Amino acid sequence: MCPSSKNILLNGAYAMKRFPTLLGHATNLSLKLRLDYDRVLGEYDVLLSPNLPYVANSHAAIPFASSSPANPAKPLDLIGKQVGLTYNTAPFNQSGHPVLAVPCSMLPIEEGPLAGSGTKLPVSLQVIGRWFDEPSVYRVAYAWEQAYNWKEL
Repeated sequence: MCPSSKNILLNGAYAMKRFPTLLGHATNLSLKLRLDYDRVLGEYDVLLSPNLPYVANSHAAIPFASSSPANPAKPLDLIGKQVGLTYNTAPFNQSGHPVLAVPCSMLPIEEGPLAGSGTKLPVSLQVIGRWFDEPSVYRVAYAWEQAYNWKEL
């Protein structure tokens, strides 16, 4: 099991034992999150946001299989590379709003062995819709794909 999954499971077990009312509180916050997005989506057909909060980063060395077996990555190194990846997507996993990720541009690599090399990675935006309004999400994503060549942006 990867370190981030272990971290989630251990933190969840600890939270359930130490804070027994946390699940009820989190459920209420999830409803509030959904209602807040519903309110905003009452004014707009869809919302757009970046899919990731930053350009993808490099991987940490894989434990016991890296090019430097004498110095493999530690679990915190592996988890550290994943911190923040779901900042923009997790709210909709929780609220249940339909979301579709669409490639929108190519940006230079900012970190890791290829930083500064001119190599670019694809980045994406997410189209967020109202509950049960996947057709609007699809129409907006399709319109974006037809209007722009994301590989040239």
